[in-house]
Amino acid sequence: MKRLVAILLSTATGLLLLGSSGSAIAATSTTKALTETATCAFQVSFTWSGYSGQRDVASLKLYGSDGSSSRLLGFYDGLGVSGRSGSISHIFTRSASDSKLDFTGFVSLAGSRGKILYSGFTNTIADLCT
Repeated sequence: MKRLVAILLSTATGLLLLGSSGSAIAATSTTKALTETATCAFQVSFTWSGYSGQRDVASLKLYGSDGSSSRLLGFYDGLGVSGRSGSISHIFTRSASDSKLDFTGFVSLAGSRGKILYSGFTNTIADLCT
């Protein structure tokens, strides 16, 4: 009987699948974060390992929400990254007109043919941008 064992790797998202012989079939790991580096400057960071591909696309997005609707404020793509392991970050600078918004990051890793390998939202930061 084959056994499937799932292990959460620290605070990162990870999955280790073991076959009946105990050999590793696949292991992936991701971390993502949104930090405010200065007033109205938000850094979206994404680190990954264990995916396939060598010409993948890592994408970062910053969204703003006023409580009733949200909108895309900026995006950044890293082209030709390795799915085996890598990291990317970008600082999005906003103006004071973005006051009283909740900011959330979004990250994704897609294969060279467009298949999404991973996607997820970061934490949210409420900020006055003043």
